[in-house]
Amino acid sequence: MKAISSSLALLAATSPDTHGFKSNNALTSRHTPLAFVNPTLSRHNSQISNHYSSLSSPTNRRLTPLLSLSRRPEESDNQKPASNDEPHHPLCRLVQNAQTHVEAQMTELFKQIKNPMDLLLDQAAVQSKISRNEAPVIQTALTVAAVKVAAGVLDEDPITPKLVGKELLLAMRVMVSFAPNFFKELGIVSRSPWIDDRISTLVNDHQIDQLVILAAGLDTRAYRLPELDTVSVYELDLPPMVDAKNRLINELEVEQEANIPLSAQSITRIPGNLLESNWTQSIIDAGFDPEKPAIILQEGSIYYFQPEEVDAILSAIRSLSAPGSHLLLDCMTTEGIKQYPFDKFPGQEPTFHTPIDNPKQSFEAQGFNQVEVDKMKEFYFVDAKVE
Repeated sequence: MKAISSSLALLAATSPDTHGFKSNNALTSRHTPLAFVNPTLSRHNSQISNHYSSLSSPTNRRLTPLLSLSRRPEESDNQKPASNDEPHHPLCRLVQNAQTHVEAQMTELFKQIKNPMDLLLDQAAVQSKISRNEAPVIQTALTVAAVKVAAGVLDEDPITPKLVGKELLLAMRVMVSFAPNFFKELGIVSRSPWIDDRISTLVNDHQIDQLVILAAGLDTRAYRLPELDTVSVYELDLPPMVDAKNRLINELEVEQEANIPLSAQSITRIPGNLLESNWTQSIIDAGFDPEKPAIILQEGSIYYFQPEEVDAILSAIRSLSAPGSHLLLDCMTTEGIKQYPFDKFPGQEPTFHTPIDNPKQSFEAQGFNQVEVDKMKEFYFVDAKVE
C-alpha cells in the first residue's frame, strides 16, 4: 500500500469557503490548522517552542473556547464591523486581542516553514518512536485519532487519548475550538458513530462474531465497544503501522502497570498490504473463517487508491464475504475530492484519487446484493451486504 502522504486528509471534503481556506495560501487563513504545532518536534523545536508556549498556557486554554465571542454574529470571514467605535464587552475585546496575537504568531511561524508536512512527519516520529522514514505510514492515523478525540466522538475511549499524546491532542483541541460546528459535520468525525451503531446492530441482531478492520491505523473498537464481547477482531495494516501500534499499546500497559482490558473476545493484528494479492490469505491464516458471516470495515482509506486498485480491493473483500456478511466503509464524491483544499500546496501531489458518486451501483457491480447508503455532505457511508 502506498504510504499515505498527508495527515491533512482529516479535512477532506470540506468546502474552501467553509473553514477559512479562501485561497491557495491556506496556512495564513483565519482558521489556521494549529495541529502543525508541537513543542517536542525535533527539527523545529527551538523555532516553535516560544510560539507554542503561549497557546499551551492555562490562561489561553481557558480563553480558547471563548474565541468565537470576539466576532459578532453578523460578521463573515471577509467582513469587518462598520465602525470601530461600536462598543464591545470588555471580555470580547480581551479575547479578540488574544486571537489577533495568536494568529500573528502562527502566520509568522508558517512563513518560516518551507513544507508544513515536515512538522507532521516529525510529530508522527516523535509520538510513535519510529524512524523518520517510517513516519508517513502512521501520520494520518495519529491525526485522525486526535481529531476524533478532540471533537468528542471518542469520549468513552479509554486509550486513544493516551496513544495520540497530550501535545498533539492539545493542538487539535485548540483547532476544534476555533470551528466546532465545522468539525461536527466533518466526515471523519461523523462516520465514527455511524460505523459504531452499524457494528453494534449487526452483532446484536445478526449474531455476527467476526470483525475485520482493513487499514486499521489506531482503531480502538476492540477496546471500547462492549457489544464485541463475543466477536473476534482482525486488524490489517502495513507492517510499520502494526509495529508502531503494538509498541504504543505495550508502552501504555507498562506505564499503567496493567494490561488494557479488551471489550472484544480477541484481537489479532496482521501485517499486510491491500495492494498485494496475499492479504486475504494472511487474514484466513490468522484464524478468520471465510465460510461464516463477517463485518468487514474499511474506514477512511478507499479514496486514497487508484480506480483499478479500488476494484481489486473490493473484489478481494467480496471473496472473503460469506452470505450474511457486511462491508462498511465511507467514500467521497467527485465534488468532495475537487474541494479538498490541501492539494493546493506547491508541489503537493493529489491526496485522493477515486470518487464514488453512485455507491449503490458501484457496490452492486462488485457482487454486493443489498446496499444501504447514508450521505453527509460530500461523504457517503455505505453498508453493502452479501446475501
